[in-house]
Amino acid sequence: MSPANAAIIDEAYISPIKSILFIDDKFPTHADLLKKSLTTDTEEEHIEANLRDIATENQFDHEEDNTHNGNIDIEEIQEEHDRSIDEHVLRLTQSCRENGYIFDVENNLECIERDEYAFINKSDLVVLDYFLTEGEDSSHALKIIHSLAQSKRYNLIIVHSTKEKQDVASEILFSMKNITYENTEREELANAAAIEAIVNENIRHILDGSEEHIKTICSLAGSASKEKVIYFTNQIISNNFRSTTKSKSDLVLQSDIASSTTPWIAAKNAFIVVTQKDIASEQDINNLIQELKTALTEYDPGIITKALHKFANISKENIYEILNSSFSTPEIRAAALLTALNGISSIETHPHKANIIANRITHAILSAASTGIASKADQFCINCIDSLQIENEATIHRACTTAENANCTMDKIFLHANAMACCEQKPHHYITTGSIFTQEDKSWMCVTPSCDLARGEDFNASKIIFIEAIKLTKITDSNRIAKALKDAHKGLYIFVKTTTGVDVYSPYNDSKPNLHIDNFFIRGTTFLTIDDTIRLYTVEADEVGYSVMSQQSNVIAQLRPDYASRFLSEKGAWKSRIGVDFFQYKPE
Repeated sequence: MSPANAAIIDEAYISPIKSILFIDDKFPTHADLLKKSLTTDTEEEHIEANLRDIATENQFDHEEDNTHNGNIDIEEIQEEHDRSIDEHVLRLTQSCRENGYIFDVENNLECIERDEYAFINKSDLVVLDYFLTEGEDSSHALKIIHSLAQSKRYNLIIVHSTKEKQDVASEILFSMKNITYENTEREELANAAAIEAIVNENIRHILDGSEEHIKTICSLAGSASKEKVIYFTNQIISNNFRSTTKSKSDLVLQSDIASSTTPWIAAKNAFIVVTQKDIASEQDINNLIQELKTALTEYDPGIITKALHKFANISKENIYEILNSSFSTPEIRAAALLTALNGISSIETHPHKANIIANRITHAILSAASTGIASKADQFCINCIDSLQIENEATIHRACTTAENANCTMDKIFLHANAMACCEQKPHHYITTGSIFTQEDKSWMCVTPSCDLARGEDFNASKIIFIEAIKLTKITDSNRIAKALKDAHKGLYIFVKTTTGVDVYSPYNDSKPNLHIDNFFIRGTTFLTIDDTIRLYTVEADEVGYSVMSQQSNVIAQLRPDYASRFLSEKGAWKSRIGVDFFQYKPE
């Protein structure tokens, strides 16, 4: 990871930490300490204690030593252990104050679960003890982690345990993957015992998706399908870790629990690290936060994700939901990044370059949140085109490589960027110059001047409106699409964004600069139906005479005015008056 990204991680995740909540059954709350203070021995009790026969008490203690056969030593060990826990609590809480953190403690499971985890979802950092009851029952901690991972805030969680941390991380990850336990019919797979041994020895790696171990298991299983092997493997794992919650299909998990020094799991709205609780050490809050920062650096979330997570915890919950959906596509995220990087060469040597980049992105997101997310997010891609004209290839690569999607390749970025520049985001509610419509597998673009399509009089259902449209050829061959991208600046192609990607069209016949124009008629009005359709008519000749044909047409896109005007010019209508009619006053 570059030093710049490390600095942004510090700004997005570590610096905003102002409050810390410890969830640990061994920690006293502020109320516990106050109650203890109020119930301290009275002055009379102190006097009575001072009047005891010291010689008798010493003699009794001596006799007790001789008659308990070492039990006192066990009690002393327990006292020493309790004292060690108290010192550990003291170090952590004192270090919070010394570093300027506001801290609180929650040790009552009944309160946590009664309030449905609402209280614990307010702090900037949660330090969670993995065992919140006597013994090794982790179910309560796992429920808390699930709750935080699905909240509308982005939560940082440090899971603190005396148990081996890789084992704890495995349990958490397994729980969040929610692999349910079922009885496996072992006889269906060959070498079931050998497979079970491999799985049990390599659970962490398999949970991390190790292809190497899956391949080894598949080879042992012989002719069994990979799906059956994985199903069998999951059932073996479930013998070790039982699911604790209902299925969370919306959780998108990334993790490193096998190779990382500090195991981590990245969920939809939470980042979880697992650290060792060493009561005998000089551990303080700085140690824990440093482990958190190390794990975040290994995770290395994309720059837009960093900005969103930073913004999530300073915004209202409903705003975050809008942000999360509006910046969900890699193309918009890449364009937003590219917009923020615009002019980055001027700060290449600036000592706070990382902070400048992060602040630019955060500012863009804040602006979008206050002025309407959808339109503002699309504007990022429009600005992206302007940036392409002045920025070098290295900047484009930076945008693509941090778009946080393995499928977001360079060509896809350029396809979406061209589509944003070529067409408006939604078709108009009427047919006009540059409207692109389809009939089954054929496509056209309207090149009738908009002044001839505007309604200048009362609606007349019998009136026939004549339009001309350029026939479009859809390009599906990957080589031709690559050529279209290479020659996009020549204006030979039209790029249209769809729900599944970008479609590329050529308006020219046989790759030559000439247009094929078809005639259509509209009866009554140019307005579209609610589902963006309109009925168009054509007149066709046959052996007998002429016949009128009609077909429903779907308007799928609308060229931006400057693009539409260029095609009007090529059609030969460049002298046409472009624009809607003025309103005409008609006195009664």
